[in-house]
Amino acid sequence: MVTEAIHLHTRDHRVVDGEADLVRRGRGNRLARALVIAGAGILGAAVFVLVPIVHLFTTWLLPLLGLGLAVWVYRIAVVAKEIRGTCPDCGAEMRVKGGVLEDPTWIRCPNCSLPLRLEVGETPQPAQGR
Repeated sequence: MVTEAIHLHTRDHRVVDGEADLVRRGRGNRLARALVIAGAGILGAAVFVLVPIVHLFTTWLLPLLGLGLAVWVYRIAVVAKEIRGTCPDCGAEMRVKGGVLEDPTWIRCPNCSLPLRLEVGETPQPAQGR
């Protein structure tokens, strides 16, 4: 988990800075998770082939659900654990539980319910060797 700078934008274009505890998942980690989920859907369908009547639905539904969930899990590259900052409207300190960061991600101030668009700062680049 890494603490990174974020920007919180209001609808009237005011911007305040904050920080968030982010978990960035690599491509290999996301692919492994997705393959496990897709495999579980296919395995679940194979098990239900033996059950009369139920097999009419589960043999195609479980693999489809598994593949759909696998695609969704693969697309989750960044997860915010906690978002901290100051509300530009009421000035209160905010500590908001995070979640999956999509584009755009909206959160609300817990005090005044002002909607804020969350923008993650620049992605840290690895140091270049000489």
